[in-house]
Amino acid sequence: MLLTAPKKLGITFILCFFAVLINLHPVSLFSGAELVFGNIIAVAAVLLLGLKAGLTICLLASFATYMNWQHFLLILPFTLEVISIHLSTKLKRSPLTVGLIYWLTLGLAIVALEYYQYSGYTDATRNAIIMKYMINGVINISLGYVLALVVSHFIDKKPLHKLNLPHLISLFVFIAVTLSVFTNAYFWLKENQSNKLAQFNKSLEVDATHVAYNINSMIMSTLNSLKLQEAHVKNTNSNSLKEQILAKTAELHPQILTMLITDVEGKIVNTYPADFMKKISGSNKEIYVTDRDYFTKAKETSLSYISDVFKGRGFGNDPIVAISTPILVNDIFNGIIEASLNLNHLVELDKKVISPEQALLILDRSNRVVYSSITLSYKFLQNLNDSELLSHLADKKNYYVINQYNQHYITQSQNIKELGWTTISMVPRAVYEVEIAKTAQKSVLLLIISIVIFLIIAKKLANHIAKPLSDLTEKLQSASTNSQFHLLKLDTPSSILHETDLLIPTINHFSSQLARTLSSLNDSLLAASDANTKLEALNNELTSRVEQQTKALSDALTEAKGANKAKSEFLANMSHEIRTPMNGILGTIQLLQQANPDAESADLLEKALYSSKALLALLNDILDLSKVESGKLTIETIDFDFNTVIESVKDSVAFIANAKDVTLSVELEPSYYPFWQGDPYRTRQILINLVSNAVKFSPNGKVIISLGCASNGNLTFNVSDNGIGMSQQSVQKLFQRFEQADNSTTRKFGGSGLGMTITHSLVELMHGTISVKSEEGVGTTISVNLPLVRCKSKQIIKPQQPDSELPDLSNYSILVAEDNRINQTIFLSILKRTKARILLAENGKQAVEYFSKEQFDLVFMDIQMPVMDGIEAFKLINNINPNIPVIAVTANTMKEDIKRYMTLGFFSHIAKPIELEALYSTLKQALITNNN
Repeated sequence: MLLTAPKKLGITFILCFFAVLINLHPVSLFSGAELVFGNIIAVAAVLLLGLKAGLTICLLASFATYMNWQHFLLILPFTLEVISIHLSTKLKRSPLTVGLIYWLTLGLAIVALEYYQYSGYTDATRNAIIMKYMINGVINISLGYVLALVVSHFIDKKPLHKLNLPHLISLFVFIAVTLSVFTNAYFWLKENQSNKLAQFNKSLEVDATHVAYNINSMIMSTLNSLKLQEAHVKNTNSNSLKEQILAKTAELHPQILTMLITDVEGKIVNTYPADFMKKISGSNKEIYVTDRDYFTKAKETSLSYISDVFKGRGFGNDPIVAISTPILVNDIFNGIIEASLNLNHLVELDKKVISPEQALLILDRSNRVVYSSITLSYKFLQNLNDSELLSHLADKKNYYVINQYNQHYITQSQNIKELGWTTISMVPRAVYEVEIAKTAQKSVLLLIISIVIFLIIAKKLANHIAKPLSDLTEKLQSASTNSQFHLLKLDTPSSILHETDLLIPTINHFSSQLARTLSSLNDSLLAASDANTKLEALNNELTSRVEQQTKALSDALTEAKGANKAKSEFLANMSHEIRTPMNGILGTIQLLQQANPDAESADLLEKALYSSKALLALLNDILDLSKVESGKLTIETIDFDFNTVIESVKDSVAFIANAKDVTLSVELEPSYYPFWQGDPYRTRQILINLVSNAVKFSPNGKVIISLGCASNGNLTFNVSDNGIGMSQQSVQKLFQRFEQADNSTTRKFGGSGLGMTITHSLVELMHGTISVKSEEGVGTTISVNLPLVRCKSKQIIKPQQPDSELPDLSNYSILVAEDNRINQTIFLSILKRTKARILLAENGKQAVEYFSKEQFDLVFMDIQMPVMDGIEAFKLINNINPNIPVIAVTANTMKEDIKRYMTLGFFSHIAKPIELEALYSTLKQALITNNN
């Protein structure tokens, strides 16, 4: 029939209805895993009606599944399944093959990522669900493909795919085996679930009954002993004998904490231990228990009494139940004999029969907590009358209960009739789920292996049956295409198909007859010779091309080396060009900070200063990365105090830590040693990168720096946080350039992705190791081990602290050579505060002219200037007066540049952007040297 657009639309909506209906009734495989077969219709629709119809059906069916599952995790893999089937038709490939490849690669990866990222299942459950999806997808594609093949013959459409005999046999066996093995595995798994749950419940029931029996036995045996001893107590007036009776009873019942005997007025006359009254009263005065239930109830009823559980008040603070029996003389109340049982002994009944996570809960007759395993989070004497737990025990609508702490448990209970108590044995639902998931995982894995094995067998069988016919067809087609029937000679092995064995001799006879009528032997030999000649020419041409390609590769390598050098020079120039305007920004901010701004302005200036330094840190990261790549980064070896490094790091990150409400602490292990020989600047750079990262990704959290020494004496430190954490895949790319654990972190937290790369490179240059342990949602710990050499504290020369005091230079003249207008303004503003006489030169040539005409006490010389640079100007000035301190002012902060300036004879250097404290210290040193 002809499918018009309205008919096509109508069929699509009908198929949507059936797909939604199928997905609303999923086939439960095990807890947390269900099979949905609505995409069978979506796969068939995309083959028959096109991509739009297939996607529409898939999305609507997936929404129906959302109504059951309350998550959209299946939409992406099933939608891409439909798209992959559509691509197979465009590429003229087998939809079945493309679909299977999709589920074995991309589909499997997407499902794994979704369930490990967004689900709270255990690993075993996740693995089983992931394999379940693969089986679900294979069934959807297989049945959808078969459905489309069948339906395509009933509409005005060419057959979707003409199958050859091997493919037809393989497809039939594949679908038959898949469905049969899956059906068998499904019913076996359901039976296993039922048996395992029954086993869990029976074990819990036995445990609850056992605990109930022991509790009842403990309390009732104590009560019976009291009744037995009452007859002895009332027949003797000897306090010594009464105390012996109490001691003997306590010896027979280790759970007894204290015992006492009262007279008719409630006065305690005898106790166990014998000095009990003195301990609780602190003196020998008389003590009455007339306010205690175990006395008043026994007196009122003349019957034995078991109290509610309470916390000890007279002898310790243990949970106690009091048991009393009246002393009756001629049926007249004459006092009581009472025993207090220590319920701490209940912990001995908390056996882990099923699993280490098994728990025990004991409730008294008022449904208050008498005993609770530590893992249950219940409080002593907590009232559970309105709890979900008791509702579940009264009416079990599900096989597990969710308590008030959102904990899932499978429970069984037993009532102690004589006491009215309830014992509840519990095991986390996850224990049962893990066992079922492991079973399901094995079952699904066995299913996959079975399908693969049977598919291979089916393919072999199909090839064996159909190969002779396929070979015959292929050779006949080749002969027809090349018009070489006369050369055709079939040597196909014997086939189990009788028709094939009859056809082959007939064709061979025809071929031999045709060959005898042709005299093409000489032409064939000439053609072969010509072919050899062409092949030799082709071989020579190929050799020439290989040589050309080799030369091209060599040239490309030379160009790459040149490009790398150009990159390094470019980064150095860019460093200078960026640092020059940054000098104006930082200088302005520092000057404004010294102008006594109001609180709000001071805060804004502090933030601006922090942001500017962060930009400089990024620039330094880029330069360091360039040094690492070019092999120019060097590591110093000097004595230093690691405690000083730690304090510097804490000061550096304090601002951002306070802004993010992050608690930063340092923990010293017993093995920690502070004095080392190495590169303190690079060690600080490693540590500050790790701590900054930890603070960045731990908002409102805490960061801990742990310091110690390894067993081989190396310095070790760990940086731990309780931040967002990382997946294992993210950890693997953590140290790659311009990479972060997740692209979304760049948008949320910022960062260039260079810090960890440089950190890793610095650790390697110092011959150390760095490792990462992380869990998403829990946090990250990064450990560094550096093979530094220990030194002693007396070897360490403490670095001079920057001098923040403004020097008074009223009688001094200073020459400043600076070409940048903004930097001139900044320099003047800074130096005018010293009251010195300042003269500005706009280039090196002008500076030399000024210096030759006037007397100066100090010269600040910018290195890069027009007309004449700072190096040339310094040489000329040094020739005029070599005793005048000349300070290099430069944006070139690479170590080799600084070393070059000092070798030329500069007194010192100041890096742009200029730090005021560094400038003031350098000024004082230079003037002291000049005066000497």
